[in-house]
Amino acid sequence: MIRLVWLFLVVAGIAVAAALLSGQPGAVSIRLGQTIVEMHPAVAAGLGIAAVALLMAGWRLLGLLLDWPFAMSRYRRDRRRRRTYLALAKGMVAVAAGDAREARQQQRRARAGEDEPLLGQLLSAQIAQLDGDEDGAARSYADMLGRPETEFLGLRGLFVQALRRGDMEGARRFAGRAYRLRPQTPWVVTALFDLGARAGQWHAAAKLVDHQVKQKLLTSDVAKRRKAVLAAAEARDLIAAGKDDAALEKANEALRTAPGLMPAALAGAEALRRRARPKKAAALLERAWSEAPHPDIAAAYPAVSPLKGERRFERLIALNPSHGESRLLSAAETAAQGRLREAEAMLQPLLAPHPLARASRLMADIALARGDRAAADLWAERALQAPPMGRWTCGACQGEAAGWSPVCPKCGAFDTLSWRDPGAVLEIAALPGEAVSELYRLTPPPPRAEMLPALPDVEPPEEEPAKEG
Repeated sequence: MIRLVWLFLVVAGIAVAAALLSGQPGAVSIRLGQTIVEMHPAVAAGLGIAAVALLMAGWRLLGLLLDWPFAMSRYRRDRRRRRTYLALAKGMVAVAAGDAREARQQQRRARAGEDEPLLGQLLSAQIAQLDGDEDGAARSYADMLGRPETEFLGLRGLFVQALRRGDMEGARRFAGRAYRLRPQTPWVVTALFDLGARAGQWHAAAKLVDHQVKQKLLTSDVAKRRKAVLAAAEARDLIAAGKDDAALEKANEALRTAPGLMPAALAGAEALRRRARPKKAAALLERAWSEAPHPDIAAAYPAVSPLKGERRFERLIALNPSHGESRLLSAAETAAQGRLREAEAMLQPLLAPHPLARASRLMADIALARGDRAAADLWAERALQAPPMGRWTCGACQGEAAGWSPVCPKCGAFDTLSWRDPGAVLEIAALPGEAVSELYRLTPPPPRAEMLPALPDVEPPEEEPAKEG
């Protein structure tokens, strides 16, 4: 369109100039030896323009003649490149369809890996993976690292391969190098976060959460929850390492965002207990119990409870009296005080229509305390047949874990473990469905074990991901 406008303007200008010259008097004389040629100015101008046009056309024709060998070479190269693109595209389609034979045939037709390194190397890697040749695929991806335009793709392929073979350190190395190339890419940041969480590098993972928020890859609510879980995990590690002050700081950081986060409450309470501040420790546990009762909280509470003896759980039970944990704990306390009939009545909502294992075991203890061996045996048998006791269960893979962890030990998903009683479905309005967990026994409690499992005494690394060797 622009060329047409310019052509119109040029023609119009020539027409205007010709009109102006045609109205001018005079003549143009050209002497060639003894010959004199005279003509009107307009005719002379037209001949001059025609001469210039012929000169330009001749120059263009000469250029085409001189450029003919190069033009033919370019034409052949472009045609080969089009064939290469078509063959490589068909090869990628064959890979997607799972047809390795067709993919290899198209790869041979391409014969232009040096002209199209990105698609050629990618097709080679995909064919190798389709054939199960992981070493060949790794070589193809490694070859991509030598070119700036293919380096990121090669790192992606090597990262996925490292994950498949369980090489987390290698996966972290490749993801770190990819992060330095393109830190805004979502999969890179997510991969580094997941790998850091799996490795227990809580501080580094928290920094990546901040980066995800800046890149708008996470909402603020999700980011706050993740940072709370990371802080709780770090507090637990610091407790195991004997760093009570730092553990308390991290526990409080987690509880400010997630007040019912049980691991953070346990870590904070243990730090306060070691610092001889039992009242504040009890307050932490009581707040966590009011949010979500759990048997680990009840196990930790006697060491810091402001009430002793038979009333040591009184304040804890009063915070959430209708919850199944509170009912079991209250029944156990009542039976321990000798009020066996009252304890049995308190357990009835947990025994019908489907008896829970811990309630049945507590009924067996009560029957045994009354001297009714037959009833005790009957309730003990029911406890064995009752739904299983509570477990930490992953919401992603449904796998079970021995204890709480920020990362599922089976599938590696972050913050998916929750406390469930998978076999019990309570249909009582006053009793929530997630109700109960470990059994509270009538017999005197054994000496209190360590509240948290022992963990390696290591600090979360803060260094940048290692560079590719």
